[in-house]
Amino acid sequence: MGMQGDIDRLHREIAALGAVNLAALEELTASRERKQFLDAQNSDLAQAMQTLEDAIRKIDGETREMLSG
Repeated sequence: MGMQGDIDRLHREIAALGAVNLAALEELTASRERKQFLDAQNSDLAQAMQTLEDAIRKIDGETREMLSG
């Protein structure tokens, strides 16, 4: 009964895993593509923020210079 018990236990463990998601690979690919898109957008936004901060610093410096002169 030892081997049969092992077989029965394995059957129960396999059944407990549930159904196989056949679309998992497609979902993973779509999720990776979405992440790449969002990473690119994040990079663009970070670069735009840096450009704006640089412009603000430049304007602030020029304004201070004009007002103090």
